[in-house]
Amino acid sequence: MSTDIAPRGRGRPPKTDASYNASYKDTREVLIRSGLALLTQNGFLSTGIDAIVKNVGVPKGSFYYYFENKEDYGRAVLASYDSFFQHKLNKFLSDASVTPMKRLSHFVADVGRGMQKYAFTRGCLVGNLMQEASGLPDAFQRAVAADS
Repeated sequence: MSTDIAPRGRGRPPKTDASYNASYKDTREVLIRSGLALLTQNGFLSTGIDAIVKNVGVPKGSFYYYFENKEDYGRAVLASYDSFFQHKLNKFLSDASVTPMKRLSHFVADVGRGMQKYAFTRGCLVGNLMQEASGLPDAFQRAVAADS
């Protein structure tokens, strides 16, 4: 078997294993996960739609199929983050097998591991959005304030 690679011709590059290949029903979730990563790292105002779709190899048209605009997308990402955080709080703070102080200690340790996992480059989505609040659309500001 030859390991030579034929030169690529004109046109769109071929899809690879690393390319996006999820079904359409998964696309919305993939886009939201991309937003969770990018918005917690760069903020809402600094993250463009192009970066969101390129991060996961999804065509830009797919973004607009699932989301009316960036504000609509931001609300979906915020809702996903809220669900994730509620699960995390319940997991650690509802554990009746340990004392309340141990519950809190376990929660803080888990948050620290999460921050370390991403080399301390990601922050709290709600905290990041609150810092950007003056630049956010009014309806989105209200959604962020309701989650804080």
